[in-house]
Amino acid sequence: MAEASPDTSPGDHSDSDEEEALTDPRSWPLALRQLLLGDLCGEPRSLTGLLAGVAPMLRHAPPQEHPERPARLVAVYAELLASGLAQRAKHVPCRAASRADLRLVHSAAHVRRATRVYASAAAAGRALSLGEDTYFSAAHSGAAASLAAGSVVELTTRVCTGELRNAIAAVRPPGHHCDAPSRQAMGFCLLNNVPIAVAVARRRLGVERVLVVDWDVHHGNGVQNMFYDDPSVLYVSLHRYGGGFYPGTGAPSEVGVGPGVGANVNVAWSGRGYGDAEYLSAFERLVMPLARAFSPQLVLVSAGFDAAAGDPLGEMALSPVGYAHMTALLSTLAGGKIVVALEGGYNLRSIARAAAGVMRVLLGEPAPPLPQREVMPRALDDIERVRRELAPHWPCLRLPKPSPLPTPKRIKRSAIQRKLRGRWWLRYL
Repeated sequence: MAEASPDTSPGDHSDSDEEEALTDPRSWPLALRQLLLGDLCGEPRSLTGLLAGVAPMLRHAPPQEHPERPARLVAVYAELLASGLAQRAKHVPCRAASRADLRLVHSAAHVRRATRVYASAAAAGRALSLGEDTYFSAAHSGAAASLAAGSVVELTTRVCTGELRNAIAAVRPPGHHCDAPSRQAMGFCLLNNVPIAVAVARRRLGVERVLVVDWDVHHGNGVQNMFYDDPSVLYVSLHRYGGGFYPGTGAPSEVGVGPGVGANVNVAWSGRGYGDAEYLSAFERLVMPLARAFSPQLVLVSAGFDAAAGDPLGEMALSPVGYAHMTALLSTLAGGKIVVALEGGYNLRSIARAAAGVMRVLLGEPAPPLPQREVMPRALDDIERVRRELAPHWPCLRLPKPSPLPTPKRIKRSAIQRKLRGRWWLRYL
């Protein structure tokens, strides 16, 4: 794992004191402890949902230093409380997913393997064919994964039924790599939280069209695989691509198959260091035109915050203001029905501030002014490459045809000229 940027302390991964304070319950302030353990102390009349009782997800813990660690979740909640945002939201109890919900997108065999208790982490790794990047706490990870998936479903259900206008689901383990073609669990992910919620919304809540926007810096290969031939789900991923960047999928040419052709959108960034200007340019030129043409009834965001400035894995430069603007744009769709579910993000201060920026917009605050900066030419090339791949399937992305050059008008000869035709002085008329 790469080192986090040194200028992001105290949320920096290398700051062991901060890490210990966030993971040791004895160090938590009373309000933080109450919220993590499930005390519903928010604003019951609020139309913005926030999960309460996520503490069991913290038991999904790595055996050694690892970027996907419990402190990520605690850092988010600590920031939401310190900024007064958590108190303004309606607190919704976490709940485990039902097996019926999980089986809407996962095989029965994978559901059994991903949610059970094992005798050892090694046994779990063998059963799930886990790679070196993904761990499984033998006694706790299965319950944490089920709780994460079920909690996203719970918030989505409340948004679809009108109890909530929007919600943020700060959950772990993340999900968007799970169920890729190569193996079921990978890339820190055990169950694919957002597609499970999408499936519940479509099959049980009467939602016909769902937009899934994935702004995690890594391509959501699992989400893409689940909806690759499905025209009722528009999947848009903005991620780094090429040069061996994980997971190696997500080329602009991957636009879907069969009836789903055109409903899979990969904004594949070819470089590092892209920030607010580049992402919002992609929203202006690609994401929002496509979303408006698709007209979703529900929006879910696979919200990895590893494209934030300071993240040790992403090496990008999005700010909390940039995340706020993307959230504000998506909130104009589907009557504002939007659920933001945490995926990646590994610098503690970066992930906490980015989540707070999103939460402010969900609570109805306008996105702060965005400093003006020129878009990197390389990013514009990346955006144009995506436009060309999708234009055959989306009229809204086609460039207007150039107007034909006017043809010279033929001069009509007068009656006198016709009578004088052939005379030598006709050339002077």
